[in-house]
Amino acid sequence: MSELFKGGEIVIHERNFTITKGGIASVVSFGAIDYLQGLLSSANLAHPLLLLDSHILHLLQKGLPFTPALIDFNEQSEKVENEIETLLSKKKVDSLIIICNQNGIDYAKIALYNFTKKIKHPHIPLIVIPTSYTAVNSASDEVFFYNRDSHTITHYSDPLLQPHMIIIDERVVSNSSAKEKALSVVAIIGGLIDALHHTPYASSEYFMALEGLSLCKEYGYQAAHSPHDSESRQKILFASYLLSLVRLQKKGGILEAMVDILHKVSGVSYPLLMNILLPSMLDVVLKGNKECFDAIATHFNSSSFIETIQTLTNPILESVAPQIPHRLYDIIDNDSNRHLVTLSDIEEASRLVFHHGHISIHPSIIDEQDIIRYFEAAFWGYSLPKEWV
Repeated sequence: MSELFKGGEIVIHERNFTITKGGIASVVSFGAIDYLQGLLSSANLAHPLLLLDSHILHLLQKGLPFTPALIDFNEQSEKVENEIETLLSKKKVDSLIIICNQNGIDYAKIALYNFTKKIKHPHIPLIVIPTSYTAVNSASDEVFFYNRDSHTITHYSDPLLQPHMIIIDERVVSNSSAKEKALSVVAIIGGLIDALHHTPYASSEYFMALEGLSLCKEYGYQAAHSPHDSESRQKILFASYLLSLVRLQKKGGILEAMVDILHKVSGVSYPLLMNILLPSMLDVVLKGNKECFDAIATHFNSSSFIETIQTLTNPILESVAPQIPHRLYDIIDNDSNRHLVTLSDIEEASRLVFHHGHISIHPSIIDEQDIIRYFEAAFWGYSLPKEWV
């Protein structure tokens, strides 16, 4: 345990699947937060700064070994980042622990990066405890920040951004509705499918993605619709973690880029956008890696990969389907009746996706107009013509 923060790959495993990848020490267990103080002590870390999403404090009235600083991660990113930098500078800190969703994780990573670069501070180990199923980039050493004023994306990439430890504990999953949890489980499935588009068959990433899909099939319904099923929630959190490890090794695909950037541009939730774009983009995603997708269909005893996806997603979504928009056009704010995704959002997102530079797009195969067409098909709800795939 004393080697925990010295580049070793240490995994503590209790009643769960586990995997070691990328030099990240991972704790995957029921009640993992209870071990937090012991883990820090073993690594000779005595001055942690613990940041907690203020919206989930009620879930953790017991079990936190340190008094947290409460952060509202729903605030504007610049405000959150400045608040974190201020906390880091106020006292001696030898580790940063963040308990929040993917947006909060990204904000904290940027704040830590800016703080260490600005004052040339020694490297501060980062510990991430995700609070949502869709913290699917928690293991990454990259962050993409969208500036609404300049309409640009800043790419942060540095080993400082990669967590030294990821703790998976279902107790911190926020109490969202069955619809939101169902959307999140299907968003994990969509992310795994997107990752498989450019993952070699029988590679370690392939088997991680396959394990993630298997977990979603076995535990996805219960995790979404049975609020007291701790085991299922833990398994789906682990499936999300597996996806983050796959992405650690591979560039993201076009589906992930479209979902993530439209989420940043429009403010619409990532899981909802993935649920709309996944069926619309499926023919594009499945093109080019037939061996891999056929093997997965065989694994799930399906006649095709399309049938596999239906087998995975339909049971999870069936009871909440009437509440879910099926077109981008249909995403409307309940209070103002305003359309939350506009054609100008699509145009801006298409430009940013095409010039992303960190996804698997080859200009001779897909150009910016193609991406606009893909978005427009999902916006209006029509199928992509074969010549567009």
